Parts: sequence; structure tokens; C-alpha cells
Amino acid sequence: MIITYDSRFQNGEKFAKSLGYKAQSVSEELNDKTVLITRNDGVGQIPETTIEFIKKNKDKILGVVVQGNKKNHPDSFNGAADKIEEQYHLPIIARMDGVDHPEDKETVLNFIKNL
Repeated sequence: MIITYDSRFQNGEKFAKSLGYKAQSVSEELNDKTVLITRNDGVGQIPETTIEFIKKNKDKILGVVVQGNKKNHPDSFNGAADKIEEQYHLPIIARMDGVDHPEDKETVLNFIKNL
């Protein structure tokens, strides 16, 4: 199991590494099943780097966590999660508001434990 992250300001990377599994960037070759930690780009859009990663590795992605900011972007909060779910039919594990909340970490770890 690998935790893969797409992180612009290292928030996703920090969260991915806090889970206690091997963590790597979406820019690296994936050789195992993964949970993807990503973000919104612009106004609730999926980052291009995430799209490329999903297209290349969809069969290895077990679930997705999307980080957003509800305070600054209430109308498009976690819009990328909705789009990933609709377009790629991947399960959304968590829709995070901000970073590194203990309940989000627990949700993701419980998801992995129950695989």
C-alpha cells in the first residue's frame, strides 16, 4: 500500500506522510495499490496532474481524499471530489476542509484497515 499525493503547498504531502505508509508524489511511478490524496485546482477543478495520474493508474487507486478550503471557497468546496467521483467512478474516502484534522486521518486509516 502506498499513499500518493498531489500537493501544491505540501499540505497533501504532509497529510499523506502522517498516515504511516510509504508516500510518494503523483509524478512518481506507481507499483502498488494506492490511496490518492489530492486537492482542488482553481474553482473546484481537478488538477491536471491528478487527471494524468488517474488516467494512468485508475486500476490501482482504491480511494481518493480531496483537500479543500470551505471558508475561502464555499461554493466550490471540494468540487474536484464530485468530479472525480462522477468522471472516474472512484470512491471518495474524505472531503477535507483544511489539513490534518484527526477525524480525517482516522477516516482514511479506517478505510485502509477495512480493505
